[in-house]
Amino acid sequence: EAVKFSKSVKKVDLWAIYADSDALLVIENDVKFGFPSKLLDYFNAARPVLMASEADYPLPDDLFIKCSPTAVELEKALKKLMALDVITIGKLGSDTFNYAKENYRTNSQYMSLISPQLKSLKLKNWGRIR
Repeated sequence: EAVKFSKSVKKVDLWAIYADSDALLVIENDVKFGFPSKLLDYFNAARPVLMASEADYPLPDDLFIKCSPTAVELEKALKKLMALDVITIGKLGSDTFNYAKENYRTNSQYMSLISPQLKSLKLKNWGRIR
């Protein structure tokens, strides 16, 4: 019902914010190379991801809602996301988590480090996606 923007947040506080979020946002302008490292964190948070970027990453299109990084396109994408039912939103989050686990081996070292934090935060989809 509301979009929250915040100033800089300490890394230690991010997982609590992810746990409290219905979806997570990546905004990129004029990116030619690279891969946003926060995208894997977002996938591991089991939340739908709204990707506002012109970059063409080698990821399945159905993993996130994608739009151009303009105010008009971002507004359309947010409305599309907000129109989804809770089951579809949960499936998007689970799909991103499972994709990261299967394709980026995030269930190994990375997940062993953050798994206790995720469980302690009682993530909405955590029980269905392990």
